[in-house]
Amino acid sequence: MKNFEAKFKSWLKGSQKIITDYATDRAKGSQRILDIYNNILTVKKGRRYIKILTETSVWAFIDMTNGNVLKAASYKAPSKISRGNIFDEFNGLNSITPYGPANLR
Repeated sequence: MKNFEAKFKSWLKGSQKIITDYATDRAKGSQRILDIYNNILTVKKGRRYIKILTETSVWAFIDMTNGNVLKAASYKAPSKISRGNIFDEFNGLNSITPYGPANLR
């Protein structure tokens, strides 16, 4: 997929910023609280999906075939419903919360 790597890196950086900004706002100067909320995202690439992990859980999945941003249904599988796309005008970040892709409303 054209520009997938660049779009994915931009999405990952934006997602990490959402988490860091939230943690900084919640901490209000407390290092202990900052450590609790400031999750660092890591990437594990599979055959079809990129799994985005925090230290304790699966945070999101990215479908490498189409760029869809998916909430985790379990540790090994994403939800079937897309929460955004890294190729859309928002780079897939409009549905991202500090805790991962938003629930459907």
